[in-house]
Parts: sequence; C-alpha cells; structure tokens
Amino acid sequence: MSIKEATIEELGVEFATKVHNEFVQTRTDQLMMGEDLTRRINGVGNQVKSLNGTVQKLDARVGRLESKVDQLDARVGSLEIRVGSLETKVDQLGVKVECLEAKVDAGFDKVDGQISDLQKGQMDMMNILIAIQRKLDVN
Repeated sequence: MSIKEATIEELGVEFATKVHNEFVQTRTDQLMMGEDLTRRINGVGNQVKSLNGTVQKLDARVGRLESKVDQLDARVGSLEIRVGSLETKVDQLGVKVECLEAKVDAGFDKVDGQISDLQKGQMDMMNILIAIQRKLDVN
C-alpha cells in the first residue's frame, strides 16, 4: 500500500466515522426532540383535562343557577298573580269606601238637616216662651 492509499483509506474511514457520528448525533437530537414534544403534548393534555374538569364544574354551576332562575321565575309568576288579585281587591275596597263615603255624607246631610230643624224648633219655642212670658208680665 502506498501512502496515498493509506491516506485515502484513512480519509475514507475518517469520513465514514464522521458520517456515522453525525448520524448518531442526528438520531440523538431526534430522540431528544421526540421526548420534548411528548412532554409538551402530555403537558397540554394535562391542561386540557384540567380545563375539562373546570368546564364540567362550571356547567354544573350553570345548571344549578338555571334551576334557581326557573324557581325564581315561578315565584315571580305566582307573586304577579297575587299582586293582580290584591289590586282587584283594593279596587273593590275603593268602590266600597266610595259607597260608604256617599252614605256617610248623606247621613251627615240628614243629621245637619235635623239639627237645623231642631234649632229652628228651639228658636220657635224660645219665641213662644218669650211671648208667654211677656203676656204674663203684662197681666
């Protein structure tokens, strides 16, 4: 073997070793990237699971709130019916009060008339008594 051959042979072995080392390094980098991606995917998966749990809790809360709102709507409907009934009763009482006021006013007017008649009768009796007293004084 000549020096050139040894050199070419050594260069070939050196080249093959470098290619092999580069291949091994590339494969190692790929494995490390795969592990990193797997970790990241697992982290995202865990976050998705956590978010899913949170969403389920929120869904349950929303369900409870919807149930409470439905109950409140039913109560409001019941109260509206009661208020309507009370308004009707108040209107009826207003009519009754107006009738009673009219009767009381008529009664007062009647009593006022009777008092006026009594006062007139008293005045007439006083005049008669005064006239009698004058006749007695004259005699």
